[in-house]
Amino acid sequence: MSRVHDALRRAGTGPASSSQPAAAGGSPLAGLPAFVAAETRPPSLLEEAEEIEFNPPPDAHLIVGPQAGPLGGAPSEEFRSLRTRMNHLQTLQPIRSVVVTSPSPAEGKSFTAANLAIAEAQLADNPTLLADFDFRRPVLHTYFNLSRAPGLTDYLQERVTLREILKKVAGLNLYVLTAGEPVINPLELLNL
Repeated sequence: MSRVHDALRRAGTGPASSSQPAAAGGSPLAGLPAFVAAETRPPSLLEEAEEIEFNPPPDAHLIVGPQAGPLGGAPSEEFRSLRTRMNHLQTLQPIRSVVVTSPSPAEGKSFTAANLAIAEAQLADNPTLLADFDFRRPVLHTYFNLSRAPGLTDYLQERVTLREILKKVAGLNLYVLTAGEPVINPLELLNL
């Protein structure tokens, strides 16, 4: 899991991802106006993500989409309320990641994670990453009509790059990483 974190951190930091040039002598773009630096910098990981259509199946019960109706109804409001509470907590102490977990299977972890991620991604300038680390029984890929593989297990086994598995959901500021091919040793894979 640390390799995923490191790759995402590198993609979001450094002179190549900043719209401002680095200090003098730190970058070949130093001293150029910001608009020139932005035009000549290589695209970031998020900019290169493959965009997918957002067409969830009706039984996914996501807060946006054809089955949600024009406003998404009461469930939509509940997830937006949770988002607002989390954003308020963010003003008190920085929140970098949120983990949705429970002691038993089939209690709604994936449903909650997907809907909370969609609610967060609806805010302007708030890119949100939804990653499925349930390597035993992943379902997030079904919510977004994606193939399970390639995904995180393939990345952790160095079969694919992060750019190859990162998907951007059209119309939202939401990025999805699916679980990937089934593996025999999911816990050992996460310890790499």
